[in-house]
Amino acid sequence: MALYLSQSLPISSSIQPNSSFFSIPYNFLIIAALIIAPILEEITFRGVFTKNKILKWFSLIAIILLVVFSNTIALKIVFVPYILSLFYYNSKKNNVSLNILILLNALLFSFAHLNNDYINNIEYIFAPLFIRFAMGLFLVWICINFSIIKSMIFHAIWNLCPVVFMSYILFFPNTEINHFENNELKVTWNRVSKSTSKVNIFPKTNKNSIVSESSEVLFLLKSLEWSKNKSDGNYKFNPIEPYMNYKFDIELKDTIHKYEDLYNKIETFLIASKLVERIKLNTSSDNKNE
Repeated sequence: MALYLSQSLPISSSIQPNSSFFSIPYNFLIIAALIIAPILEEITFRGVFTKNKILKWFSLIAIILLVVFSNTIALKIVFVPYILSLFYYNSKKNNVSLNILILLNALLFSFAHLNNDYINNIEYIFAPLFIRFAMGLFLVWICINFSIIKSMIFHAIWNLCPVVFMSYILFFPNTEINHFENNELKVTWNRVSKSTSKVNIFPKTNKNSIVSESSEVLFLLKSLEWSKNKSDGNYKFNPIEPYMNYKFDIELKDTIHKYEDLYNKIETFLIASKLVERIKLNTSSDNKNE
């Protein structure tokens, strides 16, 4: 029901996970999604509904640490009534206290998966929040009526669905050849399978081209940071197609000043070709100006 009803709610394609998400290697992402996350998240959020005292204490400590180190304001707000309801449930042990705890637990689980980009764009928060809230309720139901092991298994299967979909796109991509050209660059690029084992080749002093047989866009930018005129920590980049590998054949038109400001030249190409999104970070100086 949550998945069906959320389709009528506004969804923003501009709100993306934190850039740290894309810095996780693809292989580790699979392990985290299918093994680590289901185990840790179920113990953290559903451990309080078990009869195991160790899991109960682990759940309490893990949620406290999660709230302390999280920058999601909504998570910190929900945490206070959640802790109060937890103590109330342990003292009363009735259906009313249990139902309150279940609702707040699912809400806490929901906000733990949303960053402040969603919170600051309130019109887009309801679709992802609704789905995660329903998921949280269902996982609590599994844990209470069956076991936390079965809620871990269901959680892993749930995560498997987007992993399979994403992996299929990465290993069997659309390999259509694309072209880009401006006054500084002439580029031919296309997607390549994640399974490719070809070696990356980057610019050499005696060449007027940059060739990468297989690389992610963020890795390409990282490899060219040596050519930046100055460091700029006010921006971050998110790939439009996370973990996708590309083949780049980049010809530098200016053979005299070919490596001057090379990073910004490549950055311009990647943004214009809609391969990355450039996002301005909120700095302390910006906040003072506001």
